[in-house]
Amino acid sequence: NLTSPVGLTVDANNVYYLNGGDELVYSVPKAGGTAPVAITSVKLGLGVPDLMLQVGSTLYWTTGAGFRVQQVPITGGTGTTFAGPETGAPTGIATDGTTLWWTLDGSAGQVRNAALPAGTAATKVSGAAIVNPKRIALTSQYLVIANAGTNFNGSVYRIDLNGANQTPL
Repeated sequence: NLTSPVGLTVDANNVYYLNGGDELVYSVPKAGGTAPVAITSVKLGLGVPDLMLQVGSTLYWTTGAGFRVQQVPITGGTGTTFAGPETGAPTGIATDGTTLWWTLDGSAGQVRNAALPAGTAATKVSGAAIVNPKRIALTSQYLVIANAGTNFNGSVYRIDLNGANQTPL
């Protein structure tokens, strides 16, 4: 009876997902057989969530309507803001385990980051290589950013973690 399950992540025991229909975060055992349990105590109240990932004992997700990156412990509670409100919709999210990275959609997009668990958000990359960024991935050396672009001219860029050397792939 889910109306819009989105944003999915898995740990050793559970599957966690966002339900856009009621704006709650759910947990269900990987083995199944048990009804999902809402682990957020209140609606997120920021519109339909998008992507989710787990870092340690915390779940993080993006939501475009409130222009925020949200968080909640995997044990449950009230979802709180990790970053935001931002100047654009966070659409991509990734981590290297110590830093959270996210994209801000918009024609003059950005890649932002903050140290975990609750660092100060900073713009890491912006400029000509970042046009309507939708997704982000990390390697040990690079950010890889998928841009929607404008008028069907999307691109994928590899950028050093320090924001330098924006190279089209």
